[in-house]
Amino acid sequence: MSITAPPDTPARARAANRPRTRHWQRLLSEADLNQTNISATRKVLRNHLAAADRLQKRRAQLSHRRHIRNLTDPTSEWTARRSALVALANTTDPEIIRLIAPCLGTQLNDLRSMLVVAASECIIRVADKLLLEESIALFKDALRASHATKKVLHDARRDAALAIAACQTDQHFWQSLVEQLNNPHPVPRTILLHACTSLVKNASDQQENHLNVAKDTTLQILQRATTDRIAQVRDAAKTLFQAYATRFGTEQAKTLLEQLDKSAQTRLNSVLQTDRKKPDKPQRISMKEQILKAKREALRKQRQAAVPTDPFDCAQSVLLNQIASNDQENLENHA
Repeated sequence: MSITAPPDTPARARAANRPRTRHWQRLLSEADLNQTNISATRKVLRNHLAAADRLQKRRAQLSHRRHIRNLTDPTSEWTARRSALVALANTTDPEIIRLIAPCLGTQLNDLRSMLVVAASECIIRVADKLLLEESIALFKDALRASHATKKVLHDARRDAALAIAACQTDQHFWQSLVEQLNNPHPVPRTILLHACTSLVKNASDQQENHLNVAKDTTLQILQRATTDRIAQVRDAAKTLFQAYATRFGTEQAKTLLEQLDKSAQTRLNSVLQTDRKKPDKPQRISMKEQILKAKREALRKQRQAAVPTDPFDCAQSVLLNQIASNDQENLENHA
C-alpha cells in the first residue's frame, strides 16, 4: 500500500503563499526584549560569577581550616599532619597567613615549626606587597624564638627567616629588622646577618631597587655587627663582607669599608687579616694533650728544683718538718 500526498486545496495554497508575519513578529519582539534587558542580563551574570567566587573562597577557607585543625590536633595521625602541611605549603592564597597566625600559640613545638614552614612557603610563593607586614611579623617571631631550646622549632624558624629574606626586597622590611641587632641573644643577631648575606647573594642586576636595598642594609648591619662582643656574630659579619665583595667587586667593597666608622674598620680589618681556621676535633685533642704534657713537665721540674741536693740540707729539712708536725700534734691535743 503506497502513501500519497493529500491533494492541494485552495486553503492550503493560500497558506503557502502567505508571508509568515506572525513568526517574524515574534522574533522581532524577542530581539527587542533582549536588547532592552541586556544590562539586566549582564548584572545577573556578574552576580552569579561573584557568588561562585565567594563559594570557591569559602570552600578554600574551610579546606585550609581543616588542614590547620589536622595539624594542631594532638590525636591526628602523622600522615594526616604531613598531608595537611603539604597542602598548606602549596597554596597561593594570602589568607592562609592570617589563618595560621592565631595557631602559633600551640604548646607543641613540632606543630609550631610545621606552621612556620607552611607560612614561609606561602609568603615565598605569593611574594607581593599584601604580605609585607605578615613577612615582617613572621621574621621577627622567628628571630625572637631562634634561641629556643627545642632544636626542631629553632631550625624551622631559622630556615623560614632565611627563606623569607631571600625573596623580600622591600626597604621597609629590612629597616624594621635592623633593630633586631639589639637582641641580647647572639643567635638572632647571627641569623639576621646570614639573612642579609642571602639578600646580597640574590641581588639581581635587572632590579635597581634590589641592589640599593642590599647595599644600604649591608652598610647599616656591618656598622654595628663588626664591633659585636660575640665572636660568632663577628664571623658572620666577615662572611657578609666577603659575600658583598664577591657580588659587587673589590672596589665597591673598599668603598663600603671606608664608609664605616673607625672602630668598625679596625675590627673588620683585624678579622679579615687573621682569618683563622678552627681546628677539627683530633687536632684539638692533640693540642690539649701537648699543653697538659708541657704543664706536667714544668710542675715536675719545679718540684725537683725545690728538693735540696746537699745531705746536710736534706737532714735539716726532714728534722724541721718533724718538729713542725710534733708542734701541730701538741696544739691539737691541748685544744
